[in-house]
Amino acid sequence: VQDVFAPGSTAKVITAAAAFEHGGLTPMSSFSIPYRIYRGGQSIQDAEWHVGEHYTIAGIIANSSNVGMSQVVGYVSPQIQYDYLRKFGLDEPTGLNLPGESMGLLPTPSQWAGDERYTLSYGQGIDVNAVQMASVYATIANDGVRVQPRLVAGTYNAAGHYTPAPPSKSTRVIKVKTAKELISILQQV
Repeated sequence: VQDVFAPGSTAKVITAAAAFEHGGLTPMSSFSIPYRIYRGGQSIQDAEWHVGEHYTIAGIIANSSNVGMSQVVGYVSPQIQYDYLRKFGLDEPTGLNLPGESMGLLPTPSQWAGDERYTLSYGQGIDVNAVQMASVYATIANDGVRVQPRLVAGTYNAAGHYTPAPPSKSTRVIKVKTAKELISILQQV
């Protein structure tokens, strides 16, 4: 929880979730993907050169296309994009209360540079800790419900009687349908 990093392509599922729920897109929505595009005054390109591809959103995630995700994010407003990053628990404490925890760094939309909306769509321009990113995938695996992480499942008293810890706070982040669609996409990756 102390060290932070740019999550990179592992954050593409957040953009996809926002686009499924607010952008009218589905895993099978198709995009024409050039090798390079210009968004926000900057060049965005994929890691591997290609002449041009046609990918669905599932294909964009499976092939880790930054260009494709930069197109997908155009279907949601900057505020919705930001809200989804926050709903998944980024830029907030994990709740573990460990010493030296970093909550990461996520600028607000008013602080975004010209291309930041697009780089955030594929996990750059944000810093997260490992527990936060693991929580994103745990939320997807838990049918879209985020459960605050905890370290102690319960305690034993001197007589050996076990008392479970109180349940962790849980919050619905995405619809069950969206979570299942993302799981199906991730199985293809």
